[in-house]
Amino acid sequence: MELASFGWEVTGIDHLPDAIARAETLASRYSLNSKFIRGDVVTDNLPDEGFDLVCMFFFLHRETLERCVRSLEAGGLLMLETFSEVNRAHFGKPSLKRFVLGESEILRLTPGLAVIHHSEEWRESGKHTVRYVGRKSANGA
Repeated sequence: MELASFGWEVTGIDHLPDAIARAETLASRYSLNSKFIRGDVVTDNLPDEGFDLVCMFFFLHRETLERCVRSLEAGGLLMLETFSEVNRAHFGKPSLKRFVLGESEILRLTPGLAVIHHSEEWRESGKHTVRYVGRKSANGA
C-alpha cells in the first residue's frame, strides 16, 4: 500500500484470500491505484508484463525469482529480503534449506542486474537476512 500511496500502480499477489480482501479494503478506503490477484506465484500463470519494481520479502523460490527478474522493464528494480543460511543454522528456521540463500548466492541468481545494495548480516530484528536491490540495465539486457 505504501508504494500505491506514492502514485505507483501496484499489483499485489497472494495465495491467501483474507490477505487479498484486506489489501482490497485498504486500497478502496484510500483510493489507491492497485489490483490484487489471488494466486500462487510458484504454480500459477501470473502476469508477465513488464514491471518497474518487483518486491519479494521473506519468500524464496529460485525459479520464481528468475521469472521476476525477466519480467522487469529496462531500468526496473528488484528488491528482496529473505533469510540466510546463517539464520537457519542459528535458529533452525526456515526448516528447509531451499527457503534460504547461501552466502552471496543472490549475486549468482541475478547476473543480469547491477547491484545497488547487497548486505548479509544480523538485523535489529534479531534475524540474519540477505537484503538486495538490483537494477536491470536501461537497454533491458
